[in-house]
Amino acid sequence: MHLPQLATRQAQGYALSECGCGDDIRNGPEAALRGGASEDLRRRNPVTKQFCMTIAVLVYVAAWPGLASAQEWPRSPIRIIVAFGAGGGADIIGRILGQAMQDKLGQPVVIENRPGAGGTIGTEAVARADKDGYTLGIMTAGQIIAATTKKALSATTHSRISTQCLWWRPQVLLIVARPDFPASSVKELVAVAKAEPGKIIFASSGFGATQHFSAELFMQTAGVKMVHVPFRNSPEAIAAVLGRQVDVLFDTVSALIGQVQSGELKALAVTGKNRFPAVADVPTVIESGVVPGYDVTTWYGVFCAARYTTWRH
Repeated sequence: MHLPQLATRQAQGYALSECGCGDDIRNGPEAALRGGASEDLRRRNPVTKQFCMTIAVLVYVAAWPGLASAQEWPRSPIRIIVAFGAGGGADIIGRILGQAMQDKLGQPVVIENRPGAGGTIGTEAVARADKDGYTLGIMTAGQIIAATTKKALSATTHSRISTQCLWWRPQVLLIVARPDFPASSVKELVAVAKAEPGKIIFASSGFGATQHFSAELFMQTAGVKMVHVPFRNSPEAIAAVLGRQVDVLFDTVSALIGQVQSGELKALAVTGKNRFPAVADVPTVIESGVVPGYDVTTWYGVFCAARYTTWRH
């Protein structure tokens, strides 16, 4: 099985490929936002409503001035550009969303990975696409971080990105460790790190990524020092932990849930202030009592080329 297919299957406990709001979607974005998934579906999976709202907004995008009308769209395949490699959180979300769109809208949805430069390459590709509603992009907090810290996006690209994006509610990260790592909780992790400063090695999906900064904030708040080893993407970072090349990893629930559920990696905590439904038995960092006020979340969004050629503040 190819990595994207495997990763998508592993993420089924976290997100869904069937949102159950097809009739509402076909009746327009307002109906989809008003109706959406059944209450039963919403109770079973807390991100169901967000997927329904996302698809509704994609329909709304097509109704903007200068684009095809909502009744005519889509008439041809839709492309979703993911600015990161296959198997990461953004890729998994994009593939699940793409399958749901394809099922409900009746047109093929193609996922195109354009990794590199902290997400800048993929962002540029969406920004330069035709303003016809057929090229969409998955936006992440990491792309915003890259644009801010690295000044990676040109002014031209800023002017081409639509400000009318939909993002789902904040998502948390997981802190995981290799199974034989001596710590099995955040309290124990902090104790080990304080006893042997600089010995613990943590991985991330890239320097300056959300995952990297979440670990840096953890160290600052807990008063510990660990060594950072950045990788090119989440699958490589995960493989390093599985291969016992590194000790700890901060990454998204969608990227890690398969390995956590299978027991290949052990979850120490989630980074948000509240427990996350997909891994409800995993405590928060705050619950440890040794990293006060620690609360890190991320998000995923959908964006497209702007309908206007000038940047609007």
